[in-house]
Amino acid sequence: MVVCIMSRMKKIFFSLSLFISTILPLTAYATVFERDLYSGILNNSDVKSLQEFLHTQGFYDGPATGNFLSQTKQALIKFQEKEGITPSQGYFGSKTRSHINTRMGIVPLSREEQILLLQSQIKTLQVQLINLIAQQQAIVSLIPTPTPTPTIPTPSPTPSVPVATTTPPVVPPVAELRISGDYTQLFPTSMVSPLKLGDITISNTTDRAILFNQIELDIYDAMNSTSNRSRAVLFKLRNGTTTFDSLISQTTFNINREPPPFGEETRRQLKVSFPRLIQPGQTYVSSLWIEDLDYVISGSLRVQIFDVLVSDGPAPKGNFTFTLTRSL
Repeated sequence: MVVCIMSRMKKIFFSLSLFISTILPLTAYATVFERDLYSGILNNSDVKSLQEFLHTQGFYDGPATGNFLSQTKQALIKFQEKEGITPSQGYFGSKTRSHINTRMGIVPLSREEQILLLQSQIKTLQVQLINLIAQQQAIVSLIPTPTPTPTIPTPSPTPSVPVATTTPPVVPPVAELRISGDYTQLFPTSMVSPLKLGDITISNTTDRAILFNQIELDIYDAMNSTSNRSRAVLFKLRNGTTTFDSLISQTTFNINREPPPFGEETRRQLKVSFPRLIQPGQTYVSSLWIEDLDYVISGSLRVQIFDVLVSDGPAPKGNFTFTLTRSL
């Protein structure tokens, strides 16, 4: 048993040194597009990155100047047509941006987040090492040592009472990643923009830092509102609970042109970027907002979680549901 523990300790030392020597250089990531681009933009780094991407895909053979002119627009139209992105008009909007970002990989971590992730991984290895050392010491303590033979004072010695040598097992706390949020409110009596839908709480009781990448929403539309049909609204995630908190991401959503049948609701899905690193033991709160939603006569709009994409961590448990409603 001691030999086995020593072998595992050597492996952990090796993993720790290998992790430190390899994780630090990994700081170069592909450019992530976060804004709309269109014809007429000049000397722009995002346009230059887009030209370089289109060149790698075989659609653009000009220089990467950062100028969004006719040659770049035609190359983008060809890419959109090939990938089935509509409308294919050479406008670099949310659909094309999300499509390209997905093909280029996950949202990269900032330098600060890389360091936090590295520290968390080192801490995990250190905890494993401490546990193995404790196991080794416990095994050594169980090895019997020579003791003198007790002298029996009388022909009828009193039998010794056995002493318990075990302790009840310690039940560890439940280690999980949990997401929650539930809020129902009435539609405003006039247009309010932005309108807060609710707060999202994430609790990480595991022993590792967990990187979130994306949240996929189910949007249930049962609104009686002609002015909102075919309307483009924005779903925004904020790093906190107020409009003063920093913006995490924003995603455009086009409401259906046709209203749902009476008494029914239509369901559509929306993927929103959520690049957040949640530390072990941390409880993190963000908020979901909607912008440009017009007056609603009656009905409901319900938003709830469908799936969450995380890197190297357990699947989140729980759910959140935000509802706007009004009855006639």
